[in-house]
Amino acid sequence: MKQISWEDYGSLQSFFMRHRSGPGSGLRNEKKSAINALLHLDKLEMRSLFIRIDGEVCAFCISSHLGPDMGVMNFEKALPHIRGLYQYLDNECAKTLFPGYRYINKESDMGLPALAESKNSYHPVRKIRAYRLECK
Repeated sequence: MKQISWEDYGSLQSFFMRHRSGPGSGLRNEKKSAINALLHLDKLEMRSLFIRIDGEVCAFCISSHLGPDMGVMNFEKALPHIRGLYQYLDNECAKTLFPGYRYINKESDMGLPALAESKNSYHPVRKIRAYRLECK
């Protein structure tokens, strides 16, 4: 586990190439947004970490804060074929990126039933309806 630095960018690009986007443009846009956030972590006041297994990046998280008691997991990705990796990533992010925070906002499930089920398994204190804006 390591905080992300500029030297890690190539490894993270390789991770994105291995991690499937899926059929929806929402996931492709999420990938573009995550790469953009990685390029501007300092300016955006975001923190991040990644996990390597056998020398290869297999998971990462990019976070920010929403207030004095709430951290936000803006992006989290892990290779889905490694059982338990998402749970390990969530646990390490909570300990490393959000010490002292009372709440962690895991953001939208993007309308994906499997992601909604996973997020509900953490027994959220509250859920807020998400909206999507489209430019016409």
